[in-house]
Amino acid sequence: MYQGFKYYLGWYRDFIVDSWNDMGPSEYGMLLLGIGVFGWLLMKNTGRR
Repeated sequence: MYQGFKYYLGWYRDFIVDSWNDMGPSEYGMLLLGIGVFGWLLMKNTGRR
């Protein structure tokens, strides 16, 4: 079971690294925009005192 988990973890790591290395300017911009919107939503939904 551990070997299977290790295999899938390695596969996802390789997939993310390959995706990051092949990212163009538009994909990078969309990633930054998505992170910005996600952060804005997190800050907007915080409780007020």
